[in-house]
Amino acid sequence: MLMAVSDHELMRRLKSGDGAAFDDLVRRWQAPLCRILAKLANRQQSGDITGGDLSDRDDLVQEVFLRVFQARDRYRPAAEFSTWLYRIALNVARDASRRQRRRPAVSFHGKETFTAGNAGKNGAPEESALHGERRNLISAALQELPDKLREPLILRHFADLSFPQIAVVLKTPCTTIKSRVHLALKQLEAALRRQGIDESEWES
Repeated sequence: MLMAVSDHELMRRLKSGDGAAFDDLVRRWQAPLCRILAKLANRQQSGDITGGDLSDRDDLVQEVFLRVFQARDRYRPAAEFSTWLYRIALNVARDASRRQRRRPAVSFHGKETFTAGNAGKNGAPEESALHGERRNLISAALQELPDKLREPLILRHFADLSFPQIAVVLKTPCTTIKSRVHLALKQLEAALRRQGIDESEWES
């Protein structure tokens, strides 16, 4: 059985001009980046507060890979590739959030903007609507957290990074990261309980 080529090796090949190595990195990391960028970027849109339009999210993912490509000559395999990549993603998300601050935000404490028109094609409309509404509430609750709590929580529970890895990404002591994740969870759980949602119903 062939061993998968490491991210460090793919970056070395990319640095040497191997375009196929870049394609391999995109295929390997596109889905994980989509997963967290929709939550890291503060893109609350009317009727959809799950992280903005899919086209916006895809633009952010493309921006991350563009920065990876541009930084190929400066890349050094001293740290884990994932922490280096998520650091880039975090910066892209922060830049996007700053650009969005002038747009009207949907408040978690305001009126619901989700309608049955957002229901998916599969399943009963009522069930799809309920699923979408719960997802919206969870995303809204995440967005209500201050960045210093929201970012480590997302990296921990949606990117599956360890506390030491998050400390590297955020350039913050590990003990501080643990404390912030714990506090973020308490605040998020309290907000969701007020909406009748327990931890078992959290969406990824």
